[in-house]
Parts: sequence; C-alpha cells; structure tokens
Amino acid sequence: MTGFAKLTLVETKLILRDLFSVPISVVLPTLLVVIFGSSASSREPNADLGGIVPIDTVLPSLAIAVTGAILGLNILPTYLGTHRERGILRRLSTTPAEPRALLGAQLVINLVIALASLALMYAVGALALGMSAPRHPVGFVAAYLLGLSALLAMGLLIAAVAKSARAATGWGFLLFFPSLFFAGIYMPKEVMPAVLSRIGDFTPLGAFRQAVQDAWAGTAPDRVQLIFLALLTVAFGTAAARLFRWE
Repeated sequence: MTGFAKLTLVETKLILRDLFSVPISVVLPTLLVVIFGSSASSREPNADLGGIVPIDTVLPSLAIAVTGAILGLNILPTYLGTHRERGILRRLSTTPAEPRALLGAQLVINLVIALASLALMYAVGALALGMSAPRHPVGFVAAYLLGLSALLAMGLLIAAVAKSARAATGWGFLLFFPSLFFAGIYMPKEVMPAVLSRIGDFTPLGAFRQAVQDAWAGTAPDRVQLIFLALLTVAFGTAAARLFRWE
C-alpha cells in the first residue's frame, strides 16, 4: 500500500468516527428530496419555474448543491482546523507524509461521501417519487465532478489559511449563506431579479447547481460555466497546496 493510500485510509477512519457530520451530509439530500418532492405539485410542470417539473430539475440540483456546500464550506475546513488544534498536523509533520498528500486524501474522501449521498438520494427519489435519471448523463458527470471539486478546493483553501477550527468554521459560514442565496436555494433563480440570477451563475455554488440542473433536465451544461468551475478548482487547489502548512 502506498503512503497516499495509507494516509487516506487513516483519514477515512478518523472522519467516520464523526457521528454527525458524515451521516447528515449523506442523508440530508435525500431528506430534502423526500420533503419537497412528496407533494403532487412537485411532479407537475410549474408555471412559476418556467414550466419545468421540480422533481426532475430543481429538487435534485438543490439537494446536490446543498450537499456540496456543506462538505466544501463547512465540514472539510472545520475538520482540518480541528486537526490543527489537536496537534494532529504537528504529528503528521514528523512522518514522511506531505501536506499535499493530506489535501488529496481529504479531496478523495469527501468525493466518496458526496457520491454516496448522490446514490442514496437518487435511489429513494426514483423508487419513491418517480424521479428521472439525468437526461444528459455526460453533461451531468462533468458538471457534478467539476462543481464538487471547485467547492472542495475552496474548503481546502479555507483550511490552509485558517489558524483554528473556529476560524475555519467562521470563514466557511461567511461564504456558506451568501452562496446558498446566489445559487437559488432560498429563492428559485427563475423568480430572482435578473441581475442577481446572473451573478449567481458565476459563483461556485450557483454555477454548480445550474450546470447540474441543466444536465438533469436534458440540456448540455453551459460550457462557460464548466470552464469557470474548472478554473476555480485549479486556482483554489493550487493556492491551498502552496499555503497549507503543518504548523
């Protein structure tokens, strides 16, 4: 087993001990789909949303976006901030492990958690509520991986500059709530003022949700948004790798 694989395995065991964060991030998207998708209106064309069917467009993209925001802006930076406070990073500095390996391990672990939440959400949504599969699968895979990577890279950057778990949590929440607003979580983007809706298209979470929603509905995601998410992933990831220190 390689050093990276061993580090990933150790980090996986540590994060699975959290009896709140991991379960909530896996189960929450399913709960959102079930709660909002149980009404008959969610399975009918909605005039306020431009005639789209919420269960096959708005609801899955909402649930996926919320999961990405929780993992990237809350759980990941707080987890690494707690590592720093408890001296775990200091102990890792005495091993051959490199900071980039730790960041990579966290990226892989959180991606797996997100995929588990996606699988559960779709299984329950399809079996219980008749939710359709993404109608543009290639576009969905691209939007999902790029959007999630951008949010997780943002979380790694927060963890790299935060001096403590409290600071990491504070920075995460400072970004979390405005991100939800511009992504149309509080108010559907279809009914938002045009200026705010357009701004939301070019925020990490907003671009992620819109690209996922387009692909789920059968439309190829906007290439500009996909490129935007890819650039954010590279920019945030590179900055995190350069700024992250054990001490």
